[in-house]
Amino acid sequence: MKNNKIQLLILVTLALLGCDKTKTQQPQTHISTLPEGWYPKITTQLQQVLEKQFAFAKKHLSLHHNNPVKAIISPHAGITYSGIAAASAYKELFLSDGKKNNKFKLVIILAPSHSVSLHGIALPDFTHYKINLGTIEVDTKTVNLLKKNKLFKTHRAVFQKEHSLEMQLPFIETTLKNYSIVPLIVGHLNDNEVDQVAQTLNSIIDSNTLVICTSDFTHYGANYGYQPFTQNTSANVKALDSVLIKSLLSFDRKKFEKTLEQTQATICGKTPLRILLALLNTGKLSNTTAELTSYYTSAHIKGPETSLKAENLFKPLSDAEVEGTVGYAGIVFVENKNPSLHLSGYEQQSLLTLAKASIQNTFDNKLPLATAYPVITHRLRENRGAFVTIETTKGDLRGCIGRIETNEPLVKTIVSMSKAAAFQDSRFTPLKKTEIKNTKLSINILTKPRKIDSYKKIQLGKHGIIFEKTTQNSYYSSVFLPNVPTELGWTLQHTLEQLSKKAGLDNAAWQKNAQFSVFESQKFQETP
Repeated sequence: MKNNKIQLLILVTLALLGCDKTKTQQPQTHISTLPEGWYPKITTQLQQVLEKQFAFAKKHLSLHHNNPVKAIISPHAGITYSGIAAASAYKELFLSDGKKNNKFKLVIILAPSHSVSLHGIALPDFTHYKINLGTIEVDTKTVNLLKKNKLFKTHRAVFQKEHSLEMQLPFIETTLKNYSIVPLIVGHLNDNEVDQVAQTLNSIIDSNTLVICTSDFTHYGANYGYQPFTQNTSANVKALDSVLIKSLLSFDRKKFEKTLEQTQATICGKTPLRILLALLNTGKLSNTTAELTSYYTSAHIKGPETSLKAENLFKPLSDAEVEGTVGYAGIVFVENKNPSLHLSGYEQQSLLTLAKASIQNTFDNKLPLATAYPVITHRLRENRGAFVTIETTKGDLRGCIGRIETNEPLVKTIVSMSKAAAFQDSRFTPLKKTEIKNTKLSINILTKPRKIDSYKKIQLGKHGIIFEKTTQNSYYSSVFLPNVPTELGWTLQHTLEQLSKKAGLDNAAWQKNAQFSVFESQKFQETP
């Protein structure tokens, strides 16, 4: 009898142990603790703000391809300040019909710790995160897997007041559906630990995983204890952030860390960014291409409505306007296929600002032209031809000059062609200072010309046309941009006749011994 009781006790104990192994975590919801100043706490008000910011980003800051997104870098200041930059990146998650994306089942968020000093990665002890747009599920299974690495530890206190993580949630909830999150708050890590964390994360990343890394860029001013320069502040802050952003766009972790070491730049999310760079170089995110979706500083934002005007986000600023400022950038990492030659919305707006400033600076150089230069992306660095056109607000041509090909980076070509169109077009008198406010600019960015063996291959509206003809004593040439024939309603024959005439020949010169080359163009212009 005694043996039977012992056996029964053993069976009961084993059964209880078995139950413990299959026991699931009890639901526990973390409720937002951020005060009103970060984003509106009334749901309808927040939805309205997000709707306006996403609409603005779609209109002014869009990419021109649909390559799937794999990772995002987004800022985390109050939504009035950094919301446009965040929206510029998150908008790329929407489906082509504008609906929420349901591809991503797991969203890993790498956020820096601002309020608690810690070593390693803080894991949540809750199962859900509640904000006023809804309740978001935490992937507790993945959280438990991460605990196997000693650098990942549950840390309740760090989640209580951390804004960097929570500022991502309204944008995630607006763009995705049917997903769960792994919220990670990143503390101090040495280089070897960064690699260990990246390896652990790489083991849980698959094709249905989105990685979000959040960081603001340079915090400049007395309030931040960082004033490495006292003149040309706007240009210098942008130049410093440009070096850091360039290293992120090129996945150059050594350059990123060296710049931080040399400049002591106040980048709050530097460690999450280091982890992301490790993943981009060696992990499942390595087959990607980076795209800058926006860059501006808090000094550009004077209030809720100023952030919704493109000219405000790109305008050059004086030193007095940037006594204290923080840089914000949106970056997306997309699958490395079908790279686009077309400039993004950020690149377009930047070049229009630079073109206008180049002209204004001729009359009034109170602000160095460097304040108007954008963060230089790979497309802005390419040697590509460009035309700058100046029209009156009534639509009358006031100047148009360009280069089909050039050995200069695109940003420099825009500066020189803007000045040439304003002051060196022989068909018009030089532009006067009083005229600038009544003009609008348009820019055509060109692809490299290619020769064709027959004029019949010209596609009006798609192709710019280069006409060339050599006679015994002379060489003649002329060019039309792609939009010229279609805007004027010309047929192909009439276009070729006008090219001949423009070259200084008779209308029929195109019919014999003429050579043609074609190129394509991306046109964009100032909007009232």
